[in-house]
Amino acid sequence: KHAPVAFEACGTMSTWYTEGMGGRWTKEAARDTTIKQSLAWHLSTMNPCYGPTYDQVPDEWLDAYREWGQKMGYRFVLRRLAHTGKVSVGGKLSLSMDWENVGVAPCYYAHPLAVELSDPVGHRSFVLRTDADITGWLPGAVSYSTTLTLPDSIPAGDYRLGLALLDLKGEAPRIRLAVRGTDEDGWFRPSRIRVQ
Repeated sequence: KHAPVAFEACGTMSTWYTEGMGGRWTKEAARDTTIKQSLAWHLSTMNPCYGPTYDQVPDEWLDAYREWGQKMGYRFVLRRLAHTGKVSVGGKLSLSMDWENVGVAPCYYAHPLAVELSDPVGHRSFVLRTDADITGWLPGAVSYSTTLTLPDSIPAGDYRLGLALLDLKGEAPRIRLAVRGTDEDGWFRPSRIRVQ
């Protein structure tokens, strides 16, 4: 709950395939047991010990490694978002979200959760940081609600509402959310809002 668990391989993920891992198990059973136990210990990272490169991983084992990679560490899925549909300039925007960390560990850095209002016509955006502390988002369901004050400088109009976990400086999206539809710039823009 407080610090990452890091693993390092004996051999490499290729030699697990070519030479096995010793003991009485088949190569697949040794791989699967290693993966299962590492997830039970809430690993955040895995160092495959100087290899292999991606193209050296045997094709028939790629799916197992991909699934492992999607479960280790944190992986944030937005399950529900509800928010005010219309807000006055300088008014209050209320948001309620249900998240799920489908990984096996929290994020140990306090990346800011931000809300963006982007104007597709004027190509302007306004970013509002929330007070969410994602370091407490352990594996499982997380509910979060907040109220943000819109700036007086935002012009009236229709905006796309976006969400992102920013870099530690709070400048740009850093952590990709595990949701479909994230734009190339890293913002997930699932809905719209009118500022009046």
